Amino acid sequence: MKHFSFSLVLLAVLISSCQTKANHDSKNYSESLIVLAGATNINYAKVNNTDQVTYNLKAAYPAPEVIDQLLKKTNDMGWTPLKEDFLNPGLPTSIVRGWSDYEDASRKPNTKVHVWQTDWQNKSGDVLIYGLKYRYPLNSQPDMLSMNVIAIYIPAKLAETMKNASVEMLNKHNKPQTK
Repeated sequence: MKHFSFSLVLLAVLISSCQTKANHDSKNYSESLIVLAGATNINYAKVNNTDQVTYNLKAAYPAPEVIDQLLKKTNDMGWTPLKEDFLNPGLPTSIVRGWSDYEDASRKPNTKVHVWQTDWQNKSGDVLIYGLKYRYPLNSQPDMLSMNVIAIYIPAKLAETMKNASVEMLNKHNKPQTK
């Protein structure tokens, strides 16, 4: 769970960075940022040298048709899904473990979140992350039709730098304390 939460924190930093430059013209972003049919509230951004897109979809959980479309389209573009989280070696991606869920106490009211997240890599070493998410307040009727999608394209050099920093941080954090 430590790895999973670190991965989510890192994604949150990427998403919410104050260095965001938004532009809604998809021509200025990686073609690997797939926007599926029916998407609404589409927002492109450049954040810390990454390309990102977020949008909403109406898709019933567990959204096998959405996942199948992403797998086909990324495969057609030469991307290979990773079995382990790129930034957290040893942590299986959703391509292996499927959907996961957690309670988010950082929002009021607390929310329940269902997440499907998988990383891809191409032959150049670029990394692509897709996250699918359903979120609804705890103790309410679950909204399992309104999906949020985020896609992040990370160029190879930056991806390798991020991975090295992540592994270093995890090693330091998991290192036994000596006195």
